[in-house]
Amino acid sequence: MAKSTVAVAALLTVTAAGAGGYYYLQTKDPGDQPEQLAQAVPEQAYAVGYIATDSKIWSKFDRFGSPAVKQLMDRSMQQMQKDVVGDINYQKDVQPWLGNVMLASFTTASKTDTSQTATSDRPSMLVVSKVKDKISAFNFLNKLKGKSKTPATETDYNGAKIWSVSGKEPYHMASLDDWLVGSSDRAAVEKSIDTIKGAASFSQKNGNQFFASGKLNIPNPIASVYIDFPRMAKAVANSSNKFDASQLAQFSQVQTFVAGTGIDDQGIRAKSLTQMNPNSIKIPAKTGKVLANFPEDSLLVLNGTGLKNIWTEGVKQFDSDPKAKTALADVRKAFRNQTKLDLDKDLFGWLDGEYAIGLFPQKSGFLGSLTGTGLTAVFENTDQQSSEKSLDAVIKGLVAGNAPISAAKSKSGKTINNISSPFGGVVMSYGELDNKSVFLSTKEIAISEPLTKGAEFQKIVGSLSQSDQGLVYLNFQRVAALLESETLKEQTASIPADYLSLLKSIEGLAIGNKIAGDTYQTEGILMLKPAK
Repeated sequence: MAKSTVAVAALLTVTAAGAGGYYYLQTKDPGDQPEQLAQAVPEQAYAVGYIATDSKIWSKFDRFGSPAVKQLMDRSMQQMQKDVVGDINYQKDVQPWLGNVMLASFTTASKTDTSQTATSDRPSMLVVSKVKDKISAFNFLNKLKGKSKTPATETDYNGAKIWSVSGKEPYHMASLDDWLVGSSDRAAVEKSIDTIKGAASFSQKNGNQFFASGKLNIPNPIASVYIDFPRMAKAVANSSNKFDASQLAQFSQVQTFVAGTGIDDQGIRAKSLTQMNPNSIKIPAKTGKVLANFPEDSLLVLNGTGLKNIWTEGVKQFDSDPKAKTALADVRKAFRNQTKLDLDKDLFGWLDGEYAIGLFPQKSGFLGSLTGTGLTAVFENTDQQSSEKSLDAVIKGLVAGNAPISAAKSKSGKTINNISSPFGGVVMSYGELDNKSVFLSTKEIAISEPLTKGAEFQKIVGSLSQSDQGLVYLNFQRVAALLESETLKEQTASIPADYLSLLKSIEGLAIGNKIAGDTYQTEGILMLKPAK
C-alpha cells in the first residue's frame, strides 16, 4: 500500500508523537477538551483516550533537558514520522489545522455468513478531532489525493460525506462542520456521524467516569484514558474476539480505570484511579520502616506489603483458567521436588508483612564483580520462627549441595548463614534481621546512612502524595554513574553518547500506590533535571 494511504490511516493516531517532537513550535489556540470531543463518540464506547496536540502544553518541556537531549528527541521524532507517515511534515501539513484528539473503542455489527443475515459484533476504533483551520485541512487532503495511487471514493451518509480508501488496510474519513472522524471500519464512522447529528453520545453516558480524570489534579494534562471493564466484557461477548472464562473473572474484579499524565514543575507526572469490586483483593498498609536497611546510594528499591494476599488472590484467578491452573500445578511440583516444601504454605504462607528488595553499588563479591551491584531483600512477618525455618529450608533446597553454607553469629547475636562460592568468598548471606523480619543480602546489613535519610530519595519520593501500599524508586543519576564505572565500562561502551545524555537528564522515577476503600490510587513521577 502506498505511503500516502498509510498516512491517512495513521495520521491522527500519531498526533501525540508529532506534537511531542515539535513541542517548542507555536501554533494557534488549543483544540477542544475531552468533554467536547466526546460529543462525537457513540454512547456505547467502553474505552476512550485523549491526546493533547496543543504546543503550549508540550512547550512545558522547555524547562527540562540539555541541548543534546532535545536534539536526540528531535531526530527520533523525525525518523518515526518518516517511517509512519512518509514525507508528510507534521509541523507544516498537520499542526496548523488539527485539534486535540480522542480515540474510542466500541463494537459495530458485521455480517458473518454468505446469506448476509447473521451478524456479530466486532471491536472498532474511532478517531475524533476538531478542525481548527479548514483551508489548511483542505490543502492537506488535496496533497494526499495527489500522492495516492489509490483514488479515494466519496459517498454520502446522513448528510455527511465519507471518503474511503480501499486496499489491504481500508480507511474511512468524514468531515462534518468542524468535526473530523476516521476509522478502518466504515460502520464506526457512520455511528459517529449519527452521534454528531443527535444520537446518544459518550458525553451523556450514565455513570461516565472519564471526565473524572479532572479529579486526578494533573497540571498541563497531555493524555488521559478511561476503560469501563463490565461494559467492555459485555460489548465483545458476541464478537469473534470473545473473552474466555478466566479473562471474564479477572475483568469482574474491576469496574472502571481512569488515568492521566501531564507536565509539572518537576517532570512528567501520571495518576490513575482503579475502581474495584467490593470482593477484590485487600492489601494492608505499609510503614516503610524496612527501607532503613538499604543504603543511601541505592539504585532501585521495590517496597510493598501483602505478598501472601496477592498470591492467594492470584491462585484463585489461576483456578478459573485450565491452562494457568496446569502451569501452577507444575510450578508447585517443581518447587516441592527441589525444596521438599509446599509453595503456598512454606513460602508465601509467612510473607504477610512488609517487604523491600533493592539494588545498590557493590564492587566486591561474586555479583558485584560481574555487575557492579549488590542485592538486599528484607521480609517482615508475624511468625518469625516459621519464617526462619522456611527461608533456611528454601535456600538449602535451591542450593542442594552445590554451594557450602556455614552459620555464624552476627554482632547482634543473630545467626547468619553464609552461602559460599565454589571459587571462594561469600555469595550471599541470609537469616534473622530482628525479631520480626528475615533477610537475604550480598553484604552485611550495617547501614550508617539509610536510604530514607538521603536527599535524593526524599526529593523524588517526597513529590508523591501517597505510597501507603507500594513504592518503586529508581535513581537514574546513580544508574548512569554505574554504567560509566570501571566495572561496567567495557560492557556499556557500545551505548551511544546521546542515549547516556538522555539518561543523565532524568533524576529519578518514583511510583506510589494507595488503597482507599475499593479504589486503587497510583501516582508516578519521572523527575527531570532542569535545563541549563
